[in-house]
Amino acid sequence: MSAIFGVLRFDGREVSPHELERMAKVLAHRGPDGRRFVAEGPIGLGHGLLRVNQEDLFEVQPIRDAEAGLTLVADCRIDNREDLAAEFGIDSGALRDMPDSALILHACKRWGEGAPEHLIGDFAYAVWDGRAKKLTLVRDHMGQRYVFYHHAPDFLAFSTEIKALWAVEGVPREMREAAVGRRLLPPSVPLVAARGSLFVGIQGVRGGTSLTVNRTGEVASRVYWRPRADPAHEKRDERYYVETYRAIFDEAVACRLRRLLRPAALMLSGGFDSSAIAGLAGPIVTRQGRRLLTYSSVVSEEYLGSVYDTRRWIEACRRAMPHLDVRYLVAVGGAPLDNLAERFTRNDGLSSIADHVQHTIFAQAASAGARLLLDGVGGDFTINPRGHGALVGLLRAGKIRRLLAEIGPTMGTTGQTFWQVLKRELLANLLPRRLLNRLYNGPWWRRSDFAIRDDLLDRLLHEGALTQERGIEPIPVGAIRKLSFNAASGYGQASRPSRAIPAASFGLELSRPLIDKRLVEFGLAIPDELYVKGGRDRYLARTALADIYPPELLTRIGPNDRPPPERPASLVQATTQMLAEADRMAPNPKLSAYVDFAKVRTMLSTRGASLDRRDIRKRRVALRALMMARQIEWFDLDNRQ
Repeated sequence: MSAIFGVLRFDGREVSPHELERMAKVLAHRGPDGRRFVAEGPIGLGHGLLRVNQEDLFEVQPIRDAEAGLTLVADCRIDNREDLAAEFGIDSGALRDMPDSALILHACKRWGEGAPEHLIGDFAYAVWDGRAKKLTLVRDHMGQRYVFYHHAPDFLAFSTEIKALWAVEGVPREMREAAVGRRLLPPSVPLVAARGSLFVGIQGVRGGTSLTVNRTGEVASRVYWRPRADPAHEKRDERYYVETYRAIFDEAVACRLRRLLRPAALMLSGGFDSSAIAGLAGPIVTRQGRRLLTYSSVVSEEYLGSVYDTRRWIEACRRAMPHLDVRYLVAVGGAPLDNLAERFTRNDGLSSIADHVQHTIFAQAASAGARLLLDGVGGDFTINPRGHGALVGLLRAGKIRRLLAEIGPTMGTTGQTFWQVLKRELLANLLPRRLLNRLYNGPWWRRSDFAIRDDLLDRLLHEGALTQERGIEPIPVGAIRKLSFNAASGYGQASRPSRAIPAASFGLELSRPLIDKRLVEFGLAIPDELYVKGGRDRYLARTALADIYPPELLTRIGPNDRPPPERPASLVQATTQMLAEADRMAPNPKLSAYVDFAKVRTMLSTRGASLDRRDIRKRRVALRALMMARQIEWFDLDNRQ
């Protein structure tokens, strides 16, 4: 992924080239193929170039249109190049040597603030209108590229990554108390911090949104797209959905691969989503005379289990897909609190429990020469929902004949008896989710499970800094399409850094074909009854990709990829390290104002090599708290330096 950055001043001062140069240096990992910036009076714009596609060979930004008075910087991959060229009267010869940024500039000139509505792809861009004296920041439909910003009374600074904003004088370097507090709560607790990032004064432009700032500092936000079902895909027959599933998915993968300068890599889990990408990539990489690099975290070969053994599904893909260059990471080690400073820097914020595995994959893919990395994230809420509660959905919809027809195949594929199907597939999904959690797991959380200090939590609740999570209406089990809509909306609106940020620190562009706008609009039009049919979930995937998937995957039943069995064991093995860190940090008054280290010690007190589900949850909360405390400690030290 390339970088964009810049500053707009409202106080009459000129933008200093030195602060743009400092921002460029912070983003050097995103600009190995060149960094350029321009500063003209109150505005400064910069770009760091990472060449991934063939048209990037002709990329030189910032790019200008003197006639229209526009200057643009973009981090982008535009997929509808030919359609845009036809709209603008650009012939195929000129298009071949035209970078994507030039097409975006043409779109801005033609449609102004409506330009992103005409673009398909992953993109983030900033365009300065010298005549109207306004700056517009834009993020793609599902938010696969980033724009973070700080809006002060006398200036606005923006950047692809948060850390580059701190190169600008006046941008605060301080964590938000409410965001830190939320991190110290279990993820299942239905509380949310007020909108914003982990850091004071820093926001992110949301997916499907543009932000316009004028010369006096007034800001206007505009939502140009929300997840929706494309009417063209509504109320069609099964044949249409099967054929269109294949065509749109194939196009989403092809758009990311067909113009690459280097071999591509894929994070392959052996599940339905990443395996589909691996199979659809075959004809493209074969024509290029390449193989698709795949990276998989697997258990050791000595492990004798079955449901956790991802290796067997990847080996099935290897046999069915000779274009794959399969590479394994076996039990990537390292204590969970090791190398946190590096992980914080790469992640542009918080570190996750297992990100050392991801970082190892990023490093190996980059060392192998890849600049594009794909993964299968997003299928569960776009075109491959797991079909949870499908029988209940048929019951709620009054489709009794179809429900009765599904019970027999469900018994055959799952091995359940008639009464087990009624109990597990119907009765269990008709009971309220909260009641089920209590029946099977006990209370989902108690205050004793919180690592945050009770007095801090009470104050944040009293002040409204933490509030009850709102905005997503309760959805009955079985309403697959509504669940998918909520999930897609939540993903696209998120402004926090994701896995793409650390991937970029290794010189990789991370892209997710299954979160493509085209797949979202198609997936939300698919009738619920086509997600599960004949007793099998992912019916459309199995049907449309029957010639792509390995035979083993076509008949696979049961849960999708579960965490490797080493992961709970690693929490036990790390107990000594975590207890030592808790004891070391407890005397620090700033850390103790956030973290209740006595509670953390209690959470880690369970002994033995075997932990039940509640013990595992407690240890994860304790580990998250220790990682948060370490980040506060590291952040304070970095500020002093």
